[in-house]
Amino acid sequence: MASIRDYIAQALPEGVTVEVANLRSIAKESSALTIPLPGYRDNLDKTIKVEHFIVLSCGRKTFFAIQVYVFLTVKNSTVVERLFYISKADTNGYCTQEIGISRLTKAILTYLLALNPLCYLSSVKPLRRNLGCKEELITKETSCRQALRIMANRILTGKATHPKIESSQAFLSYDEMSNDLRTKICLFTRPEPQYLFPNSSLNSKKHLLNGEQLLSWWLTIIDEIIIADFERDSLRAKLKLPGEDLKLVHKILERRHCEAWQEGDIFEPSQSNLAVLSFPVFPDDPKSRFLEALIEENRATDVNREEFWAELQGRQEFRLGVTVSVIGICGKTKKRLLYPIADETIEASSRSGMESLKSFITGEQYDTDEGASDAYMNLTDFLQIGRQRAQLSVIGQLKTASCRNQVKRPAAVVANVLDTNLVRRKKPKRAMPASQI
Repeated sequence: MASIRDYIAQALPEGVTVEVANLRSIAKESSALTIPLPGYRDNLDKTIKVEHFIVLSCGRKTFFAIQVYVFLTVKNSTVVERLFYISKADTNGYCTQEIGISRLTKAILTYLLALNPLCYLSSVKPLRRNLGCKEELITKETSCRQALRIMANRILTGKATHPKIESSQAFLSYDEMSNDLRTKICLFTRPEPQYLFPNSSLNSKKHLLNGEQLLSWWLTIIDEIIIADFERDSLRAKLKLPGEDLKLVHKILERRHCEAWQEGDIFEPSQSNLAVLSFPVFPDDPKSRFLEALIEENRATDVNREEFWAELQGRQEFRLGVTVSVIGICGKTKKRLLYPIADETIEASSRSGMESLKSFITGEQYDTDEGASDAYMNLTDFLQIGRQRAQLSVIGQLKTASCRNQVKRPAAVVANVLDTNLVRRKKPKRAMPASQI
């Protein structure tokens, strides 16, 4: 079994205690990641979407959160690919302990990579439910008039409850995984004042990094993950910096320990080489917004992959004078995949339920530590009252000597940083290497 408690404990200094909430959406069938176009062959594979939202608190204050989407591709009832899209990660500056955020982030991502994708697939909400000819059911397609007639008929016949739906009709399930399962990791880096903790940039203890520092920080984490967890023979590691000189990209990649890094992206071109049919659409992603704009402008069949990257440079997110990047990994993982410990995951039964859980964190204001305290209490009270559960308590196991040894390792990043911003730490007399983080 894979325990998120164990992974996080190994990333925390010995004796430091944090509380963890591993929030997860129900697995749901979704539209294909690439936008379908009329006249082009449809992708018949099924796509299953799951969202993880993992929150950490210390001293009864929330201080870190990361949002990761998992997309599973099912072909002929067999899982053939899993894609991890790292959407957002953030700190707010209200942690009083010396916690290495990069080690913490790496530990969480390593835990997610260790999960068997079948753990999501025992109960999958279908994109469209096949309810047969049950005309007495009220669905989204039922008109208001027909719904009133159905309810009136139930009362007249003494059947006031809705008809029973068999679980096989309500949910899908899959139990086969390919021996050649592909694993992809994708993320977009761009510095922002905050992503998950509103107004946390007003906290002077929060350290904001520029685009170069942020890129280097994420590359260090991903580089360590692929060395530890991916087979070298099948590995593709790509970096795309729209608008930047290739010499700069190669210089950045020369600092990585893994030799597989190259300039480019991991997305296979379609037969037509059209951008819309090649690049996936992710939640809240600048590339995806541009792809959707091509559809709205009726240019989807006119822009190929090369033109897509060229035009993307002119988009607002890419022309504000900051370094932005697209990082992609594709390959096979080395380790045996495991099932999670059931009581370590808090699963929302619906999309609205997941949004409600996240709002306990993202709905607060973090210009003062009151927001961090309120977020902690929001989640704690909900779990105690609504689920009769508590957040996971995790005690750090990382020896002090291990921390010192890691501090001495050379690296490129100077601060404790995340996808957007980091907690400011006391500055030593000389710049800290990235492995301290």
